[in-house]
Amino acid sequence: MTYKTGTWGIQAKERNKTRDWESYYLANKEKCIARAKKWQALNPDKRRQYDRNYLLKALGWKKELFQAMGDKCVKCGFSDVHALQVDHVNGNGRNERKRVGYRYWLKVLDSFKKNENQYQLLCANCNVIKQQENNERNQYTVRKGGDN
Repeated sequence: MTYKTGTWGIQAKERNKTRDWESYYLANKEKCIARAKKWQALNPDKRRQYDRNYLLKALGWKKELFQAMGDKCVKCGFSDVHALQVDHVNGNGRNERKRVGYRYWLKVLDSFKKNENQYQLLCANCNVIKQQENNERNQYTVRKGGDN
């Protein structure tokens, strides 16, 4: 009987279902970060390979998302994927990207498949115009009087 297919594997799966990893991480953030940094320092090749594999997955999620969203800007119809961006309908995208982290594209794709209508596909120009009109870029505005 092996670990993954035998009794131990089943028990491990059951334990993992009951654990709340997010709350554990938040309660032990420094410890988790230190452990991750130590592993990365001891395994640089594995870390590079992990990053490469994740990048390929993320690009696949992004491509699938763009295709599901119609591969064009919902405002002007521009269709060059190099200039298309996922926009948060209600703003606050920066905070969400920071909170979700490396699984951002997967979260957006899942949300879109569930028809939650939180995201739309905009070209870069329409996205900046929307941000200006809704005052979503206020932290980037230049102060009057040269007090930058």
